[in-house]
Amino acid sequence: MDLPASWNRLPPAALAGAALGFGLWLLSPFLTGRAEPWDASFPFYLPAMLAGGAIAGTAFPRRAGAFFLGVWLGQVLAIAVLPGHGGDWFPVGAVTTAVGGTLALPTYLAASGLRARRGRPPAG
Repeated sequence: MDLPASWNRLPPAALAGAALGFGLWLLSPFLTGRAEPWDASFPFYLPAMLAGGAIAGTAFPRRAGAFFLGVWLGQVLAIAVLPGHGGDWFPVGAVTTAVGGTLALPTYLAASGLRARRGRPPAG
């Protein structure tokens, strides 16, 4: 299957962020028993965001803006298309996920900085 040509222009960091954001909402019911990842009874959302940020920062350094935008849009898309979300609460969810998306930035920036200090050329 060929992807649309416009997808070739998307920074890989944005796609990684979108996968993280959407994946959290997709997997949350199966891993935590709760539809919304931040409602889990044990820490799920924060550790997943921190780990995802570190992985993406290592793989795609110097693309924090694209990564954050991807995380946020992935979560908004999940709220819009996955069952049990959206409705009247969609605007609140869109804002809340933007705030939640910032949780991945500290580890993204740290990993990106460490990778840059090691002298590797940036990916994507």
